[in-house]
Amino acid sequence: MMSKVNCALVVFAAVAVAVASASESTPTDFKLVSNATVVNGGPIITGFSCDGLAYGYYADVSNGCRVFHICYPQQDAEQFVVTRMWSFICGLGSVFNQEALVCDHPENSIPCEESPNFYNVNDYFGRLDVNFRE
Repeated sequence: MMSKVNCALVVFAAVAVAVASASESTPTDFKLVSNATVVNGGPIITGFSCDGLAYGYYADVSNGCRVFHICYPQQDAEQFVVTRMWSFICGLGSVFNQEALVCDHPENSIPCEESPNFYNVNDYFGRLDVNFRE
């Protein structure tokens, strides 16, 4: 049986490959697979913005956490911070668990509406001085 850490690494690797080929989203236009409304169980609600967010993975509460976004702030040539955003949808019947940063069964995940309370788990990216969630 695959441990949560190994599972998370597989998901991150898959997402990294997907990001390399995925189109960028905007708060008014999420670039998702063609059947996203079917997987979401209805229309996709746009509006999520990465403005002011650190690099990381963010559950989209407006879409029941079935959609999540990768936010990637970077400096442009003029030294302005430009934040790029990619959007993804979890597989049918699963939701993005903000606490573990993986798509999982709803019964194994934190309640969707609590996800913003766990956005700070993204603060662990790039840190070598601590272990994740310690």
